[in-house]
Amino acid sequence: MNMKNIMRMGIVLAILVLIVLILTRVQHTSREKPLSHIDTNDWSTVQIDTQNSSITLQRSNGIWHVQQGSFTYRAEHDLVSTVLANASTLEIGDMISKNPQRHSVFEVTQASGTRARLYADSSDTPAGDFYLGKAAPDYVAYYLRFHGEDAVYFSFNFTPYSLRRDFKQWRTKDLIDAQPTMIQKIVFTHDQDSTTIARTETGWEYNGEERPSDVVQPVIEKIADLRATNVVSIDQEEAVSASLSEPVAQLDVMHADQTDLISFFPIKDKDAIQQYYVRRNDIPGIFIVSSYTFDTLRTDIAGINEPSPSP
Repeated sequence: MNMKNIMRMGIVLAILVLIVLILTRVQHTSREKPLSHIDTNDWSTVQIDTQNSSITLQRSNGIWHVQQGSFTYRAEHDLVSTVLANASTLEIGDMISKNPQRHSVFEVTQASGTRARLYADSSDTPAGDFYLGKAAPDYVAYYLRFHGEDAVYFSFNFTPYSLRRDFKQWRTKDLIDAQPTMIQKIVFTHDQDSTTIARTETGWEYNGEERPSDVVQPVIEKIADLRATNVVSIDQEEAVSASLSEPVAQLDVMHADQTDLISFFPIKDKDAIQQYYVRRNDIPGIFIVSSYTFDTLRTDIAGINEPSPSP
């Protein structure tokens, strides 16, 4: 073996040793789970603060809302669930520094990190109050500092990116609150025509005529999952609301608890792909749905009345 090959092997070996040393530094002999004793259903408030924003997630009557300033909207269920699950599985590893001058290096300050305050059972004292900073060298752990303390730790299972979302991202895109089994009646009005789908003791009726459940049920399930593609930002809501006139279509979904009235308004922008503004009778905010979503809804409802294929 010549000298060049020996030198190459030596360089490769040195790199491997360096990698092992880096990874070894973030291996933890023990980890604590400071919030694992709190059930995800017991969380009541999550306060998220960064240098540029302050957002509050709060549960009221079993429903999560997102608040910023004086504006409050329903929150996206899946995003909130992710935060609560992360809190329950948060693990604290080894302490790596107690030097306050290094807090900015680890990005665990108010100016550089993400502060999370989590409250359970409507308590005024947070069960967890900490800053999440940048990723550790292995990109598995994140630096964490508890508020009011100098020590910085490795943390696992709670990424700051699950918290760093803008206000629009936190807002729900769900248009219907009911599960398919809860829906009793649907009325869809479009172009002066009205279609009624009603549950009966034996199945479903379409404009008073019985239709097979295996034809109606898939449409009911799709309506229950109806979602917007986006929401109108709070700084544009007033102008958009003033521009809305008569809706081109309405969808009434009656279920055990309430009636969800969804109104569709075409977006009058010749340079944009056809979309619709959507308002719901009982919640604030204006949603946006694509023409594909609207056309699919209209086609699916009309398709219930098509003759069933012969056996």
